Formats: sequence, C-alpha cells, structure tokens
Amino acid sequence: MKRIIISLTGLGLFLLCYYLIHKNNQIMAYWGQKTERLPASVLSQLRPEFKIYKEFFSYPSLQKKMRYDISVDLKTDIDEEYLKNRANIALHDAFRLTFEKLNEAKENEKGASFLGVFKEGLVESFVDHFIKTITVLKIVNKTFQIDFNFVPHIQKDLNYNEELSSNQLIQWNNTGSLYQELTSDNLNLQEKILKTERPSTKDLFEYQGGQISIWLKILDMSPTLKLPQTKKNAMKGFLRLRRYYKANNIASLSPFISASEFSIKSLGVEFEKNYKNFFITVDVFKEFSLNNPVPSLDRMEIHFGTLMPDQLYKNNLIGKLITNNLNSIKVGTLKIKGKFTAEDKQTYPFESDVNRLTYDFEKKGFDLGNSSISSTIKTPVSYNPNNEATLHHQFNQILLKKFSAELIKGLHLNEFHDELGGAL
Repeated sequence: MKRIIISLTGLGLFLLCYYLIHKNNQIMAYWGQKTERLPASVLSQLRPEFKIYKEFFSYPSLQKKMRYDISVDLKTDIDEEYLKNRANIALHDAFRLTFEKLNEAKENEKGASFLGVFKEGLVESFVDHFIKTITVLKIVNKTFQIDFNFVPHIQKDLNYNEELSSNQLIQWNNTGSLYQELTSDNLNLQEKILKTERPSTKDLFEYQGGQISIWLKILDMSPTLKLPQTKKNAMKGFLRLRRYYKANNIASLSPFISASEFSIKSLGVEFEKNYKNFFITVDVFKEFSLNNPVPSLDRMEIHFGTLMPDQLYKNNLIGKLITNNLNSIKVGTLKIKGKFTAEDKQTYPFESDVNRLTYDFEKKGFDLGNSSISSTIKTPVSYNPNNEATLHHQFNQILLKKFSAELIKGLHLNEFHDELGGAL
C-alpha cells in the first residue's frame, strides 16, 4: 500500500463545511440557534447525515482549549511512481472542479440557501470529477481512498506563546518538548486519538476525532473487456464517516434486558494492560456505483473497545482480517453476563464479549454475519458438543433480532445515528 500526502486541500474542505454549517441562516436554524425553521420534509432528509457532520465541523471548543486539525491523505494500491503522481493530479483537479461548481452555484443564486448547496450533490460531484480525470489519465484496475482526517489538538495554555515564539531563536520556557514535536507526526490517526488528553465533558460518549473517507475501485472500461453488469461494476465505492468516541462509565449502565427468555445480569468492561479509557469506533457506510452515483445509506459498524486503523480499506475477508488485527488498537472488551432460554426449553448461563455490532439500514436490523460476539455458554456435562454451534446461533438470534430494540436503547446506540431502529 502506498500513501500520497496532500497538504493544501484541507483548507478547501474546511471552508466548504464552514459554509454549510455556520454561514447560512437556515442551517443555523436547524442546529437550534435561530428561530427560523426549514420545512419538516427537508429536515427529515437532512437530519441523519448532518447530525454526523456536526460532530466533525461544529464541536465544542471547551473554552478554546480544543481544536481539530484537518489533513488529507490519498491512499492507493498503485506501485508505479508516475501513476501515483497522476493520481495526485487527479485529486487536485477534482477539488478544483468541485469548488468551481460550488462558486458557480452561489453566483447563480442556486446555492444561496443551504438546501440549494445540498442539492448540488458535492460528494457525487467530486467523485465524478475524480473518476473522469483518472480515466483520461488511463489509471484503471486500481483502488483509491481519500481520507479527510480530523486530528484533535489541545491548547494547554490560553496565551499567545505559540504566535510570539516565531520571534525567538531560543524558547527557554518550552524546553524538553522538541522530541515530542518531532515524533508526533509519525503517529497514525488512532495513536493520536489515544494520546490526546481531551478535557472530559462527562457525557456517555465523547467525540474524540474522526475521518471522512471516499473509497473507489475503478475497473478497466476498454471495449475489448467484457464485464458483467458494466454499469454496476465498472466503478464501486463508498463514503465512510468514521468517528472515535471515549465511552465514560459504560459499565455503569443498567442491565437493559430482563425477560424470561433472555436476561442480562451485569455489564462490564475489561481493560487491556496499560489502558484506562474505553474507546469505540463508529463507521457509517454510504455506498455508490456508476449506476447509482448518489451515496445511499448501507450499514453502521460499531467496534467496542477498539480504535480501528486508518489505512487503505481491503474489500475482501482476508485483507480485512490482516489489516484490522495488525493495526487496530485494542483497549478493552465490553462484557455482558446473564442467562437465556434456548429452543430446547433449557436455560443456559452465558458470558459474552461484544466486539462489533453491524446494523443494516436497508433491512433495519442487526447483521448477524457481520457482527462479532464471542460467547461462553455453560452447558451441562451431558450436553452434545455437536449442538454447540446451533446453541450459539440461537443466542445471537435472540439478542440481535428479538431484543434488538432493547439492545439499541440500553447501549444508547441511537446516539450514533438517528435512523438506527428504522425511526427518525
């Protein structure tokens, strides 16, 4: 995997999102800071997505002690140096054309309101410009991932020392920090999230930083190559909205399922060595293709106790396993204990590690195959071991299907997305 670091595009992204969230009176009204209101039909379309974007671009500054620096990375599986340079050019070109379109919309008063700008379809416009440039440059059968990183930065002293330091050859009041400054750039995003001591707000979930990623797989479109379902498969991709949270006192939540068929007796966290804070990674995926260029809501993955890696996404099972296991940071495990009644009418005690919950927005329910819950179910000595796989499947079915509403409410998962559970 190769990485191409882009330095100048972050400013453009910031200005765009500042316009969307802060500049326009109508979006200010949406955040509840003005008395003007948008129509209910418009709010129903914008609420889920922009509640997420608000965390990226409209975070509490904690009395100006907190800010998020924006950087942009282009990751690709290209090995050839000249092709990497061409991909770099395509990225800059896509940004230029996208913002030209935004400025043109504003001049024509199409973008005078927030809704007008939203309808311009900035994400699909950017992807369209990027793909066209990549195609002209004849870069095909390659994978691209464009990451907008939101890196936390703590300003410990509320003074002008950083600004005034540019006039001083030697900074006597800042000795001993050179090594830290030189090595901090070598840390990846999840390591920076882990090492930043953000002031606590005592909320259950505290946003720590994140990443907006556009992932693209472009196949060869030459006439000699016969692809099945060309429109669908010639270009595939997704928009991933990744947020890192620190979970405060999640172990103190009340047991949220108490039924004769299934009951949770206790909820707890087991920390890995040298870690004291529990983190959660939340990924919302919106998929698109050449046939359907507008990103549509697909799924949300919630990784408990893990800071997921910020590298090139692997679109296959083996690649995912290797990437996630080698580069993620495991800080702890969410554990639940209780008992449930299986189809054989017998009651079994269980202890489970909740590693990952995947919610399918189209099916409006948890995806059993892509969720990860490791359970120890206590069975009698006479129990047939050949039936244990069936018993574990029944356990997951009951918890993730029958009691999904209780699981969402009990763990406050709808704080991560308004459409969880199918309700706005």
